[in-house]
Amino acid sequence: MKLKKLTACLLAGLMMFGGYAPTEKETLNLEQKLTAKSAYSGTCGDNLTWESADGVLKISGIGSMSDYTQGYSGEYPPWYNFKEAITTVVIEDGITNIGASAFSGCSKLTSIIIPINVTSIEDYVFYGCSSLDSIIIPNTITTIGWSAFHGCTSLTSITIPDSVTNIGNAAFYDCSSLISFVIPESITKIETQTFAECKKLQFIIIPENVMDLGYGVFQHCSSDLIIYGMKGSVAEAYAIQQKITFKPVSEAPAFEETQPTTEIPAPTDPSTTPVQPSGFVMGDMDGNGIVDASDASYILQYAASKGAGFVGDMQAFMEYLKNQ
Repeated sequence: MKLKKLTACLLAGLMMFGGYAPTEKETLNLEQKLTAKSAYSGTCGDNLTWESADGVLKISGIGSMSDYTQGYSGEYPPWYNFKEAITTVVIEDGITNIGASAFSGCSKLTSIIIPINVTSIEDYVFYGCSSLDSIIIPNTITTIGWSAFHGCTSLTSITIPDSVTNIGNAAFYDCSSLISFVIPESITKIETQTFAECKKLQFIIIPENVMDLGYGVFQHCSSDLIIYGMKGSVAEAYAIQQKITFKPVSEAPAFEETQPTTEIPAPTDPSTTPVQPSGFVMGDMDGNGIVDASDASYILQYAASKGAGFVGDMQAFMEYLKNQ
């Protein structure tokens, strides 16, 4: 309340002595700057605290984050007034869920660390995080809420682990840079408008245990979109109905027997030759010991960057990952 009074006094002074009436946006910007100077820590759950410095927001404690509703009937996140200054979010071990709308509108957010204790990403968590270009979802997450990544226009790829059993409506709506996606085998329904407005989406793999696809799942997506799945599956029937190109999963670009477009010479010095660790499984991109949908997502990302028909050898692919 004191902050709002201070803002009002400053604006009144501008209008009285300068003859200038600031716009609504300028008013909000002034309030954000004043808030950023006075509020750098607080609570965001029963046993959770937060602190912010130099664009890094850190959340600590044990338990669940509070849910926020961005002004509908609840409250704004405590960092709302300087959300556009946040570039990195660190969620420490002990946090079990990311509250609804927690980082909505953090348009400068580029990096976030999600610990393995987190089990859910609630509705609208990353809504409008237009600078977020990559994120790792741990294999403890079971739920991704409605519009969780809506408007993450810089996101080019995301790996969803098999632990996820529910992806909410419009979860990836307007992820306009998203190139490829693998639906985990744990999902049985793709909800309404999950990938609507994903205009650069080229490849998606849908497993045969997906029994239902909601309204407008691929609404306004690229005309070049290809759905890969099993012959005779619901995915194939949906693709035919929606006039989307369908191909068997065995024909996915990452697995075609064609030559790579980029040659990486093999090292001749034995000391520089990579040594595969004990238990190494060829194709295991995320190191969990098995080859599954998560690994396919990495491969599709690389294939999409090289064009249809590319099959990168393991050495070239690992070099690619190092540079990401």
